[in-house]
Amino acid sequence: MDLHCVLLIKYRERLNKFELYNLRTDPGETQNISTENPRLFTMMKEEFFSWNQSVDSSFAGFRLQRKKSFKNPESHYWNIDNRYEPFFKEWIKRP
Repeated sequence: MDLHCVLLIKYRERLNKFELYNLRTDPGETQNISTENPRLFTMMKEEFFSWNQSVDSSFAGFRLQRKKSFKNPESHYWNIDNRYEPFFKEWIKRP
């Protein structure tokens, strides 16, 4: 199966319910193929949970690899930063 055309959908947020569709053969997402492809279905759910954990950790201020919290950088405005001045003339010309 071409993995570029497979879609994992999570629905029912609290119940962690998922569906799996092959968008090449079923663009209308009418045939849930999760039971016919249990290994792929499990792999994609594990990838989703891993990604979701990394996003949650990132929002909480932690980097997963180093397990250290970090502070948000201070605000930085490019229009008052002299390093960007050489680009202003070109930027102003843009539509």
